[in-house]
Amino acid sequence: MLKNLIATERPTQWVEFRDGFDIKVQYIPKAILSEISKSATKRVWDPVRKSHQDKLDGKELVKGIAREAIIDWRGLTVGKLSTIVPIKNPQQADPKVEVPYSAEDAELLLLGAYELEGWIRDIAFDAAVFSTVTENQLGNLRPTQGGS
Repeated sequence: MLKNLIATERPTQWVEFRDGFDIKVQYIPKAILSEISKSATKRVWDPVRKSHQDKLDGKELVKGIAREAIIDWRGLTVGKLSTIVPIKNPQQADPKVEVPYSAEDAELLLLGAYELEGWIRDIAFDAAVFSTVTENQLGNLRPTQGGS
């Protein structure tokens, strides 16, 4: 039965990160996260153990999550960017200039912004964010006290 219920397409949702900066986030199921982790894992020589060991490259993991989770954004201005990561020459930057989305910029932003990285993980890994079932409908599905 689950085979007929579980979505094969990965849903997306526009979610506000902060102050009108919205990000279109795509759900990352466990299988995709495993693929990201696998591609970010490298075999390296450990001279202490005198053998090859798997080592997770954190930078590559974050880049993979950015590629899979951040589909688009809107409302990111230079001014808002400066509250997320330090920017070059802030006195000379026009805070109202919009920063257009690109996959490369999404990776750079996620690599540089601790708060955003944690937030993206919280959103992209949470199926409830992408659910079309309402709270009212969930209430009707929950068992009553005593399990009856």
